[in-house]
Amino acid sequence: MKRFLKRVPLFSSLSDEQLLLLERLVVERRYPKGKIIFTTSMKADGFYVLKSGKVKVFRSRDGKEQIIK
Repeated sequence: MKRFLKRVPLFSSLSDEQLLLLERLVVERRYPKGKIIFTTSMKADGFYVLKSGKVKVFRSRDGKEQIIK
């Protein structure tokens, strides 16, 4: 996990010691295709870093999906 974190631009300048501390906080999860993993009504108590795969970021209005990213 430390090697992966080192490649993430946000963490690339951290020392090995700092990366080890961060690594202890990481929770690795896998989600099936089509699974909604976060909504605007959920409390944000962390953030996601995509290790592999794709994520569709969208907003739903009036029953229509607006893709953001």
